[in-house]
Amino acid sequence: MRIAMIGWEFPPFMSGGLATHCYFLTRELSKLGVQIDFYMPATPYNIQNNWMNIIQVNYSSFGKFGSKVYGGYYLRKVNQRKVQMQIQVQENLDFFGRINKFNELAAELLTLNNEENPYELIHGHDWITSNASVNAKKKTSLPYIMTVHSTEYDRTSNSPWQWILDIEKQGIYNANGIIAVSKLTKKEILEKYKTKAKIKVIYNGIEQDLFKEDAKKEILGFDGDKKVVLYNGRLSIMKGPEFFLKAAKKVIQKNEKVYFIISGTGDMLEKLIEMSYDLGIADHVRFLGFTPPEKIPLLYAASDVYVLPSVVEPFGITVLEAIASNIPVIASKTSGVCEVVKNCLKVDFWDENEMAKQILTVLNYPSLKEDLKENMKKDLQELSWKSVAEKTLNFYKEVIEK
Repeated sequence: MRIAMIGWEFPPFMSGGLATHCYFLTRELSKLGVQIDFYMPATPYNIQNNWMNIIQVNYSSFGKFGSKVYGGYYLRKVNQRKVQMQIQVQENLDFFGRINKFNELAAELLTLNNEENPYELIHGHDWITSNASVNAKKKTSLPYIMTVHSTEYDRTSNSPWQWILDIEKQGIYNANGIIAVSKLTKKEILEKYKTKAKIKVIYNGIEQDLFKEDAKKEILGFDGDKKVVLYNGRLSIMKGPEFFLKAAKKVIQKNEKVYFIISGTGDMLEKLIEMSYDLGIADHVRFLGFTPPEKIPLLYAASDVYVLPSVVEPFGITVLEAIASNIPVIASKTSGVCEVVKNCLKVDFWDENEMAKQILTVLNYPSLKEDLKENMKKDLQELSWKSVAEKTLNFYKEVIEK
């Protein structure tokens, strides 16, 4: 089978779980015999892999098709550098402008590549690739599957940005099949979007062998007798990092040898730093910024407990990473990952008193900590990326046959 997949990010160009998902899904699909052209925005990175063709989309991507005009530029391979310089000077696009331009070019390029070497299916990820997927579907008459990793309602706490919402609705409405990363996401799609497409729930997986690191707290700058509580994720409203800090204050009031690590970037970073000072806990909180994927296992290994305090969490791959790293997890009840991880501690995201109580309980009772680790490991047995790819391929075949 030969497919065109459209994504927004791929390691090391990444901001969250979507990049991780695309990396492991494509790798395992290729092992099942699926040939993939992966379309993504052009980046400064030289992105390499040995299982699929990654196409970083910009004007120069059209060079092999001769002198066809795109956006006012005659594209020829021989003057590719000149074209790129013209674009840099004349197209100073903002974020939304770049999204529109990427989708426009990706749809056109996919269509041209399909004429040369036909695909059997288009697979797009989230709203950010919806326009490219829908337009390419119309141009090629290929079936289109959309994976919904989160909805605009999730990302904005039910105050959706209409521009994004309209794009997302079109993507879902025009899809021949939809993959939801949890039952929670499927329920939201059914309640808030009009679609006749079949919705298949396929949970994310975990590459357990990547999380076997043995690290000491010294790598974080702490003595061995200090306890470390970790948050790792985007710093946005839907992830609930402010509740993590409020719980931290209550923990520190009980035990001053507990420190809190916040790994990640996002629009709430400055607010959270100020909040740590306002709460009087700045000396106990360390903001790491973005942690590269290769460093993440060490981060988990040096921590005593992981907390996912999300207000809304369609899935939550970081929970699987923490469990694979053999540390206990406390997750909000509104997390899709709790549908498959039954043995982590669960808490209402807004209840910082209970969150603090659970953190202290795990830290103070080693026997409970060991029981949690042993039981949570059992939850990972069915969550391999190989299984995710097999279910995805079966869904491909089902949609194509229809």
